[in-house]
Amino acid sequence: MIRFEDVSVTYDGAAGPIVTGVDFEVPEGELVLLAGPSGVGKSTVLGAVSGLVPHFTGGTLRGRVTVAGRDHPYAPAASSRRRGRHGGPGRSRTS
Repeated sequence: MIRFEDVSVTYDGAAGPIVTGVDFEVPEGELVLLAGPSGVGKSTVLGAVSGLVPHFTGGTLRGRVTVAGRDHPYAPAASSRRRGRHGGPGRSRTS
């Protein structure tokens, strides 16, 4: 199962979050189509599932992402995580 709980992602230098308040659950074995116009955050949401956001892309991930009952591999201990671009050193901060 994949679960997003109040997930928001803000990239470095952006005026605001690219996605905000994302809440959904995909039960094991289900197939989901994520569709929408260019620039609305589809790749960001998928990157958060795979762990690329924010570990590889940089920026700040807030909220909770779980896959198969486990927290996102780069999930913060608190409510947000900030990472450097391309997995470089980042810093954690709480909101």
